[in-house]
Amino acid sequence: MRPRPSLVLALCLILTQTVPAAAQTVGVTAAVNQAARSIRPNAAIRTIALGDNVIHNERIETDTVGLLQILLADGTTFTVGPNSALAIDRFVYDPDAGTAQVAATLTKGVFRFIGGKTSKTPGGVSLGTPVGTIGIRGAVVDISLGGQAGGGRPTHVDMIFGNDVTLTGPNGQTNRIYEPGYSIIIGTNPDGSQTQTVQKTPPGFGSAIQQSLAGAPGTSGGSPNRPSDGIVVASGVAGENSDRTPAINNPPIPLARPEPDRLEVVDGELIQDAQLDVGREQVVEDGDDDGGDDGGDDSATIPLRVLTAGSTYVTNGGETVETPGAYGLVGGSAEEDRRVDLTVPGSSPTGNGATNRGPLILPVYGSTAFTPNPILPADGASLGGVPLIGIGYSGVDGFAAYTLAIAGDTTQPFYALAGTPLADPSVLRDGDVRTYAFTPDIIQQLPVPFFSASAIGTEFSGASISDFYLLERPGNDPSSVFLQSWLLISGEDQNQRSAVGVNVGNILTAGDGALNVDYGRRGSFRNDPLGFSSHMSGTISSLALAKGGNEIFGRNGENLVLTGDSEANDYFRDADVFGGPSPIYSTFHVLNLEEEVPRAQFSADRGATRELGQIRGFSAGLIESDDPDGGYIQELGTSGIDPNSFFIDFQADRDTLGGELQIASRDGTLATRIAFGSGTNQSGSGGRSAYIDDDLFAAANNGDTSRSFFVRDQTAYRQIDGVSARTYLLSGDANPQPELLPEGRLCDCQFLEWGWWGTQIRASADPSRPNSEEAGTLRTAVHLGTWVGGDIATEAELSALAGTTATYAGSAVGNVSQVFSGGIADYVASGSMSMSYDFGGRSGELSIDDFDGRDFSGTLGGTGTGDALFSGVLFERNGGDATGPTHGAFVNDGANVAAGVIGNFDLQSQSGNSWQASGVFGGARSVDR
Repeated sequence: MRPRPSLVLALCLILTQTVPAAAQTVGVTAAVNQAARSIRPNAAIRTIALGDNVIHNERIETDTVGLLQILLADGTTFTVGPNSALAIDRFVYDPDAGTAQVAATLTKGVFRFIGGKTSKTPGGVSLGTPVGTIGIRGAVVDISLGGQAGGGRPTHVDMIFGNDVTLTGPNGQTNRIYEPGYSIIIGTNPDGSQTQTVQKTPPGFGSAIQQSLAGAPGTSGGSPNRPSDGIVVASGVAGENSDRTPAINNPPIPLARPEPDRLEVVDGELIQDAQLDVGREQVVEDGDDDGGDDGGDDSATIPLRVLTAGSTYVTNGGETVETPGAYGLVGGSAEEDRRVDLTVPGSSPTGNGATNRGPLILPVYGSTAFTPNPILPADGASLGGVPLIGIGYSGVDGFAAYTLAIAGDTTQPFYALAGTPLADPSVLRDGDVRTYAFTPDIIQQLPVPFFSASAIGTEFSGASISDFYLLERPGNDPSSVFLQSWLLISGEDQNQRSAVGVNVGNILTAGDGALNVDYGRRGSFRNDPLGFSSHMSGTISSLALAKGGNEIFGRNGENLVLTGDSEANDYFRDADVFGGPSPIYSTFHVLNLEEEVPRAQFSADRGATRELGQIRGFSAGLIESDDPDGGYIQELGTSGIDPNSFFIDFQADRDTLGGELQIASRDGTLATRIAFGSGTNQSGSGGRSAYIDDDLFAAANNGDTSRSFFVRDQTAYRQIDGVSARTYLLSGDANPQPELLPEGRLCDCQFLEWGWWGTQIRASADPSRPNSEEAGTLRTAVHLGTWVGGDIATEAELSALAGTTATYAGSAVGNVSQVFSGGIADYVASGSMSMSYDFGGRSGELSIDDFDGRDFSGTLGGTGTGDALFSGVLFERNGGDATGPTHGAFVNDGANVAAGVIGNFDLQSQSGNSWQASGVFGGARSVDR
């Protein structure tokens, strides 16, 4: 049974500017290790405690083990490391306009800045430092002043994620970073003047700062209970920070120390806990709107949809789950999914209703912007007299989503929804791209959606996590596409954990004419490098309100809620290659519209285009399979020399894509072929896919089961009809991993596409009865396989380059299987690639270096007519004995012939096959002669 985490809630305090400027509160200490002190103007030095207010001009200092996190009202956070000093000079926040400005002075030490509304406001962030003024726009930034992060490193400013960072030095010199994975490094000339250099973030910078900000051993952020990264996410801060959902700041935000509960009237408004929670308003909906006291009943009624967990839950497959609340399984019956009318007296900040579990009391909100509202016992929320604890999210047009736990026990979730359904669906048909941020699930407490906290034994600070993107379809087409993805590769070799989530769906029109969101949950993970991969399935759906209608809320579709398909009692399940018992669970996420821009602008801001037609190329992966005779077998495989073995057709007019790929082991005994996306190979049987631009696209399995099968010992086993293959394909640039590849990209080449894929095919053990499970079933799977593709040049085009040579540079990425003392470990590895080629002689040399710590090189030869292909054999240098074939092709960048190269490789050691690897590579032309 999965662990039942206790509920530890973070405070996200909503602060205003009604305090006099001389002592204006600007933030709150959200995580403290007790080695931080405050020096306030005209006040004695004090030790900072969790939950303390921070005021203007207050100098914050930490000692050698101190660690502090300051949370501002707009969602901006400063994490202050050891031996550091900071003062917030100015902070202005207009929640109605969604704008904010902050000016701070960083005197010494190590810091991480995560911008909320400040970094989305032009000129909103100004950080004064001894080396100049730092401006930040929509970014997560690490700052080390005076080499405080250790290791003899210089002062530096690193962009972790985001759009733009500038440093203006004392002499007026300005340098700018606009790509994650780059740094501004500050040095000193012999004459004492300052130097500023922009370069890729050197190895060790990130880990040194992370170590500084992770806290000393035994510390816990000031909490009496050791918190987790998930608690940071549950705080709601992630919904504002840098327009990114993931909580990448390791110092957690635990429960703040309690303040006295009271009600006061401030500026004519009823305020609860006025000292710390100024800004919570008493608002009632659908009541009298004259605002006066006419002596009558001015109460209002808010229809709520309330979902709770029963004692058991029966899935659509007839399975009975005990204690379903521990797995997020709510609803499923009229008793656990019901309508409740919340009555709100005109002078009350709370409403009350009647349920089959007794009286319900909930706070109500009036919000002009999406706001997380912590609900603690002092707030009085209860069900049947038992406190409800958690977060109430409020938004425009009366939207409210309560994600609570009965008595603080997350095995007893309580969800409630209120709001106004979208009245005019045409607002979703303008051809724009919408960006929705999402909240974490209260039970899983993870920064990724639709995933189980118990599935993989690692934390998620290194995960690359996208928002939810909605690509509107113009005209009357309601089938706009949704896309969200995430990728985690943590650790190396036998200690690596990896996972990927690919969530692709559509807005559909139900039988009653209402719009709803339908998702296919796909992805895979390896929670033990010495074990098997597991693959994800399940339907994700939007929730309707109590009064029905569209399942997208607000006049501009500002909010929606996604979870398992509660209407059909559907659920999420993760199965390994043997398909044995696996946990059944669901998660609950609130989405809020962050941005809506024209599609062309969205892509231009990302440096992407929508010019893709068909691409061909190469693929690789590790095939895992259960053996018909019992046991488990695995083989590394590639698509070989034929670029037609991998193709993607991009259908820009429909915002979709479809394709197929196949890989086979070197000896041909094991092979896998899959179809993905929409309408491949003249097949009318489509699948889910989303093509937003050439950096952001994904697909799930295609419905034509005849196109997805595996081959074992020359016998083909086809995917069973009516059972979806757990297939996904994802662009690599959608979720960059800078720790794996430079800047998170395969190469500096927009014309070249690459990414990840995976599948789990389930077939009848009797090929003569491909749709019968009576004879048993077999499964074959691939986790985080790789692919690369482009516009492949022809030999005729290459002939124009005769008499010249070229040099290419890029990276290689793929899968490794290595024998360790505990067994065979399977993991992802990467390295650099370089290649030189003589177009006249059709010959060259390819090197793949530092791939899993090994170096390879070999000579290449052209293959003749048709496509401009090359092949060769790679040999390990420096005393190693691994060797194997490589195949590739030249790719064009428009009229620029052979602007890049792509290919695959298949390597294995000759001494007992103790090390094997297969993968893909890509590179851009850097030198012509």
